[in-house]
Amino acid sequence: MTVAQLSPCGGADLFDADAARSFTLDAQLYYDAEIFEHEKAAIFHRAWMQVLHVEEVPETGDYFTCKVIDQSLFVIRFVARFDVVSYYVRTAEQ
Repeated sequence: MTVAQLSPCGGADLFDADAARSFTLDAQLYYDAEIFEHEKAAIFHRAWMQVLHVEEVPETGDYFTCKVIDQSLFVIRFVARFDVVSYYVRTAEQ
């Protein structure tokens, strides 16, 4: 089964007050590794993801680290008075 075959089509007719008659996603969408790889490439690695608000690194030198799916991020405030915040993605495996 492909990702396209699992995608719903339609509109309001997908939902009903009776949950048994409503559209539900195929369970495969939640655990299939191939679909997850497709989503990582199509969604998470192609789009900007907000990982923090600028106020969370208020002072020069403040930093924040996190992971988005399989990418480690390092966000640092360089110069507080100019609102310069930069981020780095670790590209080399250790």
